[in-house]
Amino acid sequence: MVNQTQPPIQNLRFKAGDLVFKEGDYGIAIYKIVKGRANVIGQRGDREINLATLGPGDVFGEAVFLDSGFEPRSSSVRALEDTEVESWHVARMKRQYEELPPLIRGMLDQSLKRLLRMIKARNRYLGEQAAAQKQGLSEPWASKRRFFRKEVDQECQYRPVDPQPGMPTLVCHIKDMSMGGFGIEIDARNTINFSHAPGDEFRLKTVLPNGNEINLRIKIISIKKDVAAGRLFMGTAITDISLDDRKHLGFYLMY
Repeated sequence: MVNQTQPPIQNLRFKAGDLVFKEGDYGIAIYKIVKGRANVIGQRGDREINLATLGPGDVFGEAVFLDSGFEPRSSSVRALEDTEVESWHVARMKRQYEELPPLIRGMLDQSLKRLLRMIKARNRYLGEQAAAQKQGLSEPWASKRRFFRKEVDQECQYRPVDPQPGMPTLVCHIKDMSMGGFGIEIDARNTINFSHAPGDEFRLKTVLPNGNEINLRIKIISIKKDVAAGRLFMGTAITDISLDDRKHLGFYLMY
């Protein structure tokens, strides 16, 4: 039976455009959407980036469970339409958490800590992008930073963003990866099929060594030729990736 002294669950309503909470605020509540939709928003300089769109049943603000409200919110959440949410005080959640079997608590601890590390890594990534833009760099990756870069030898498939009929899907190898982009090696003969020049964009699909498949969009930033080996090495930047795939990539880079 739930202890009656626990903070009550509150139902809150927000109109389209209302902020549920703002990045940088402190809070002691976790939220669950009952009705409506909301956007999770990250700030990059003067720009807002939509990180995810949430709907009924989705939970947000869960990082407060680990830090008990001592860390500021890492992103903003804004109602996309008239939205109703349940607000759970973190103290209520912790009491119910303590009643779980030790094994389940341990599993949740690991998952939540990984989530918190991923959130902090994402915020550092956005911060570096904003700093690069202030320095007048057209692409943050032009600063040649190495953000959680990991050397790999991972097979992948790629093709143009808007392929012409009959264009094949080609094989390449990711040689290093980070949250900002990949270093990719290809057979020089791949260039016969379609253009491989700085600025060209491709859809890329691969299965990470931890078993998670990711699909993303990349843009060529630089190309180096190894004539003797008949290979090309492309430095690329990630231009579009879903929030789930970004989490999969981030978790893999941490270990």
